Amino acid sequence: MGYRVDVITDSVSEAVRHAGGLMFDRSRAGWDVVVLTDDPDNSRALAILGARTQGPGQLDDRFHRREREIRTVVTAIGGFGAEGTSAAVPGLEPHAQLLLWGHQVDDELARVLQPVRHRLGAAALSFKTHALHAIGVATTVEECEHFWADPTHGADRTAARSPTAMGG
Repeated sequence: MGYRVDVITDSVSEAVRHAGGLMFDRSRAGWDVVVLTDDPDNSRALAILGARTQGPGQLDDRFHRREREIRTVVTAIGGFGAEGTSAAVPGLEPHAQLLLWGHQVDDELARVLQPVRHRLGAAALSFKTHALHAIGVATTVEECEHFWADPTHGADRTAARSPTAMGG
């Protein structure tokens, strides 16, 4: 059984700010954490979090389908177009969990997506702080990261309905 998180972003610094704690926690739990981006900067910050980068043109077969794999795809709302839901993510299997970061601006999305949060432990807070310093952002790290989840997708559908849906 494999476990993988794909963080899809145009900006590594935005991914670290919005999902750095999740990336760290999943990496420490043995998940393969891959940031799919064409942004070559800030690889040190990703290394601090235990993530690796992969260019969008380098998608391997595991992104599209891998037998017996638990998957989470994380990206910004609207990262795949106006929909911001799993229908807009090419190749997303029905059992993959989809998490989106960003402010909700559309009432239609509010009917489709549910808010969830990931509570950061002491180690995640520390490593995310170091990763943010590595990209030149001095900010206070919040105890929770907030996401929107598409409850129609996810390896753990009960977790997708929970406001603290970040098991791993």
